Amino acid sequence: VVEWPEALTGKEFEGFRAQIERFFTARAVGGEAVAGAGSTRDVQRLADQMSIQFKRYARRLGGRDYLAAQSFLKRLAVEARSDSGVTQLAGP
Repeated sequence: VVEWPEALTGKEFEGFRAQIERFFTARAVGGEAVAGAGSTRDVQRLADQMSIQFKRYARRLGGRDYLAAQSFLKRLAVEARSDSGVTQLAGP
């Protein structure tokens, strides 16, 4: 389960969230080799793209919310690379 920070819950991020959540759900259930779940590189790429798009919407946020969301996206990419099997990633 991915608990997204409020700043990343808008409609503009739905597609990114769905793909990333599919990866983590598949990994939690039985590894990355689940059809359509993507790979760790896919999650890293999606997190990077999400970060770029997020910067466009950052003006409406306070500095603290912006930094928390960017930090979350970095942790998300790191978690995708890890073999820890962590199934819950929470926002700030």
